[in-house]
Amino acid sequence: MKLQKKYLSHKLFRILRQHINFGQVTIPLILLMEFLAPLMNAHSLLETRVLAAVTVYFQAHRGAVDERPEDTLIAVKHAWQFPGAIPEVDVRTSEDGYLFVLHDTSLARTTNAPDKIKNINTKDLPFEEIRKWDAGIKFSPIYKGVKVPSLSEIFVEMSKNPERMIYLDIKNVDLNKLKKMVDQFGFEKHIIFVNGKQQMLVKLKKMFPTARTMTWLSGSAQEIKDKFAALRIRDFAGIDQLQFHLKVAEKAPEITYALDPRFLVSARDILEKHGIVMQLRPFEYNALSLKKLIDLGVHWFVTNAPQKFYQTVQQALALEMGTLLYLQSNQKFR
Repeated sequence: MKLQKKYLSHKLFRILRQHINFGQVTIPLILLMEFLAPLMNAHSLLETRVLAAVTVYFQAHRGAVDERPEDTLIAVKHAWQFPGAIPEVDVRTSEDGYLFVLHDTSLARTTNAPDKIKNINTKDLPFEEIRKWDAGIKFSPIYKGVKVPSLSEIFVEMSKNPERMIYLDIKNVDLNKLKKMVDQFGFEKHIIFVNGKQQMLVKLKKMFPTARTMTWLSGSAQEIKDKFAALRIRDFAGIDQLQFHLKVAEKAPEITYALDPRFLVSARDILEKHGIVMQLRPFEYNALSLKKLIDLGVHWFVTNAPQKFYQTVQQALALEMGTLLYLQSNQKFR
């Protein structure tokens, strides 16, 4: 009987690994409950239902900084391939009023613009000039020909799937033009605005009442705790999501972070009381470290590499399921 039970557990685990999409929405575990029932007691069935409902979202920083040319249409399309991924892009306004996507103030780092152009602030360049230079070749020759995109190009691609969302990091932006474009596409509910200044988020919430907003906390662990306390005093005004940078404290024998779990749980609980989502940005991670963060009840993250992160999330949740099945395989039948 024990051999049969272990065989069934391993067989089930193989089925789950083949058919369940762990990245955004786990598929029909409830349909497998009859199969699971002989293996699990009521408590473990509840655990499995909870696991089946786990949803992990992750901001794909600048589209896919480590995997595609940043802040380009090809990066955003790459990110949207992975369930749970929400690409983030930086928005600016050109001299002639075009809204376009670029992180830096100039073209120097990410394009092949010549010396006479590359260091000019893009707010002083017409979009035709910005668009002229290659934004892919510095990342890799295989992306030769990729251009700095307009925001409207990003929105057209986004409109191909009504479930898509996007983070817009507001740099140098004509907010009235942005409002007009967002209304034209009907995307207000699909946007999470990003800015480092709380007063800007308050302004954005007034202009786009059904959109969400996000800011971040960076620095040392103590600096992050102090900044969090300051935001709490201001009642987190204008903030819907709060991102915490997780610097690595130790890499071996396991990855641990400078912000300890007790603080993260306390901050999560405080944010939840204000209706705010906690988002974590682990600068290094593996399946085990992500599993521990997910176990804290955190389901929103940030990454520079959406494909790698998605795959690691799958591994993290597979670890959770594997542990559950292993424990169940050593219990007696009821």
